Amino acid sequence: MTKHLEPEQGLPDGLATRIQLLAEKKTDGSQSFPGVDRAIRRERRVRFAGIAAAMAVVAAVATGSVLVGEAVRGHNTPDNSAPANTPDDPQQHYPDNPQTPEDAGYPAKASGSLSEDAAWLEEMRERAFTTSSEYIVSKADVYVVAAGDVEGELRYALTVTKMKEAWEQKFWIGEQGAAVKDMASDTRAGARDSVPVGPFMTIRDDVVLVSAPQERSASVLSARRVEADGRYVEERRELPEVAQGVWADAVTTDELRYADTRAGDNREMNGEAGTSFEPDFGSVVVPKDTTAMDQSNVNLLFASGPDVLAGLEDQPVYGAVVPTDANRRALAGLLRSPSGAFLYAIAEINQSGQAVSFSHAAGTYPAGLEQGEVMAALRTAEGDRYRYVVLAPDNAVQVRVGDQSAEVKHRIGILELPKNDDQDGVPLPVQALDQDGRVIVDVVPEHVEVQK
Repeated sequence: MTKHLEPEQGLPDGLATRIQLLAEKKTDGSQSFPGVDRAIRRERRVRFAGIAAAMAVVAAVATGSVLVGEAVRGHNTPDNSAPANTPDDPQQHYPDNPQTPEDAGYPAKASGSLSEDAAWLEEMRERAFTTSSEYIVSKADVYVVAAGDVEGELRYALTVTKMKEAWEQKFWIGEQGAAVKDMASDTRAGARDSVPVGPFMTIRDDVVLVSAPQERSASVLSARRVEADGRYVEERRELPEVAQGVWADAVTTDELRYADTRAGDNREMNGEAGTSFEPDFGSVVVPKDTTAMDQSNVNLLFASGPDVLAGLEDQPVYGAVVPTDANRRALAGLLRSPSGAFLYAIAEINQSGQAVSFSHAAGTYPAGLEQGEVMAALRTAEGDRYRYVVLAPDNAVQVRVGDQSAEVKHRIGILELPKNDDQDGVPLPVQALDQDGRVIVDVVPEHVEVQK
């Protein structure tokens, strides 16, 4: 009997920025498809769909929902001396190009536990001016908008400065109780024509600091997992607000590895963050002579681009990289979660010179299958044709769509069909065939857009 696989349709609605993260990791000696990792990171932010989920590396709207665990209270409690960032109008609107810190949402007076220490604040302002005086017209253009101690951890200050040709926001970091002279210039962000509003963050000494003057909350990802029924779950911890529009707290090892910090609903954040987590497919990628860059690309399937991102305990069980023509290669990866459920991701990357384009889909399957039984597919439009990329079961030798079939190599099959072969734009089912031509299983692919 033919099986019809239906992945779980319950992905979260906002899964996609990890903060700036997958730091520019390069593989020594690897030259193949050098622009791919950058392209996937660049497009990683906005796509969420259901389980044969469309290409997370670009933009869309999610189906399904996420279970958010009860927030774990951090050891650092909010600073009661800091006015809460709660204007009378919760839907307060800000000008598109604010020209003063107040218009951008920053407080008129410095906020935080050092807000009443006028001497320290003035010295900090002087320090910020003198260290960049050649780029600043006068000290009046330096605003110390927040300063204080993150209890038991460090001292911070946040300055907003009108430079001669741009605006800049900057964190300054020192030991708890540090004198101004011991505060070190840290992460910065800028904007040419208006006051920068972030969100903007840094992690120093395992403490995360977030500046987001127009937001009302900030959080870090503490855990992500797939339940046995295929539901994708992430748990976030709210950070305490230590000054108006500034949140800070120590982060755990897991939170640091996930490197996923959010201000409000925004995961598009400037600054530096944690070490970033990606699964290591080194022991399971086939063919065995695949290059290190190929392995890195498979790692990235679950690290920076897709709807479904790997949890710390998810184990790689299969990965493949198959050239599909002179410029293209198809990638597939499969992870098993501790619950027995699976996470999958498939992609095709096309690089001609410096031009990179790719398609991508990701999702989950509930527990109950063996890894060799998992099947998934995506479809893209290219001119007057549709292109199918398929992750087939272990025992499949061919995949078929309509009357077109193709060989399976390392569980990956590629097919092309004229657009008039479909049913009013609805993707046709993809069938996996065994060596006797019998249908093992079929799936309906997700249609995704090719991203450039």
